[in-house]
Amino acid sequence: MTRDDAEQRVWTQWSDAAQHNMGCEMQVEPALTEEYEWGWLVFLRAVRPEECRLEYPYRRYAIGGREGWSVPVGTKGLNEALLYLRVVTDADLRNRTQAEIEAMWNRLTTRRI
Repeated sequence: MTRDDAEQRVWTQWSDAAQHNMGCEMQVEPALTEEYEWGWLVFLRAVRPEECRLEYPYRRYAIGGREGWSVPVGTKGLNEALLYLRVVTDADLRNRTQAEIEAMWNRLTTRRI
């Protein structure tokens, strides 16, 4: 997968949700795309930030380079997004049910105090 492929895949998968949540027109911002060993961090940015209903006029998405899976980077940060990508792409998990994967995910992401 190339950088352009990654940006297009994120746009195809997440643009409708991003535009709905932000309340404004969004676009891929290629100048902000970051390349990593694991894949890319792609930014969708508001075309007209003043029209957005949220304070920050962009959304970030992590996309794995080999598999092409993508996930929003939310308030828990990039590490949580990468953990999710690892869980959904791990070869040992391919034969597990959705419920088993969700249970594993919940155990991995539950904070211990």
